Amino acid sequence: MAPQRKILAATLLSAACCTMAAQAATYPAYAEVLEAKKIVQQKQTRTPVKRCTWEQLPSRVRYEHRYGERRVIERRAKRCRTSYQSRTVNEVTGYDVTLRYNGETFTRRTLTHPGTRIPITVEVQPHHEHPAPRFSTRSDNPT
Repeated sequence: MAPQRKILAATLLSAACCTMAAQAATYPAYAEVLEAKKIVQQKQTRTPVKRCTWEQLPSRVRYEHRYGERRVIERRAKRCRTSYQSRTVNEVTGYDVTLRYNGETFTRRTLTHPGTRIPITVEVQPHHEHPAPRFSTRSDNPT
């Protein structure tokens, strides 16, 4: 290999190492849940209610020519009405979770109760780029 190529390869290798060292590293961890407050929202619900009654209809007279009899047939009809009942329902829409990781306290909102600990992703960067570690909660919440 020519000396110029060796110098170019060494320069590229050292630049790649420096670039990789300056990038952030992420890793999974768990944070302790200190408190989980319910977020409650009032919702209106309408429930259909069906009410039916039997009504007496005018009688019908039926003649049977074969036997010369006259029969009265009683008729009834079922009449139904649908009305709606309104109710106010309190529904839990999520949780405001206070958690502790590495001595610091954070607050996040989740859809489900997190249990005693919550999975997080920790991002670590060199001090000159980002002074404090950042994290985000993952969507899978094993309790």
